[in-house]
Amino acid sequence: MNLCLLLIILPFTQGLSQLSVVNRCPFALFLKSVQQNASQIQDLAPNKIYSEDYRPVINGTGVSIKITTNSEIGEEIDEQKRMVEFDNSPFTQLEYSYVPWNGLVDLFYDISA
Repeated sequence: MNLCLLLIILPFTQGLSQLSVVNRCPFALFLKSVQQNASQIQDLAPNKIYSEDYRPVINGTGVSIKITTNSEIGEEIDEQKRMVEFDNSPFTQLEYSYVPWNGLVDLFYDISA
């Protein structure tokens, strides 16, 4: 998956304030954004883009974008079952911590599979 997935991490120094995930795979991806709470699972079709505004750390907790290729998630209608299937799937994870202080910004990130 990591060969066809494009993550765009743009620092604030360029005047941009979003993180984007571009699906360059020939199949759907599924992702969710997690900080203190998890977002609903997003279906990301081929050649589509997921974007979110950078969110500042909360009590030292950054944001984790979890991405999986498990197609069974897309076939499930029940949101509870989708979450269980997602949580039991292997995923690629992009983590970032956006820390604004004294008019400056620190942006730390990590990508792991």
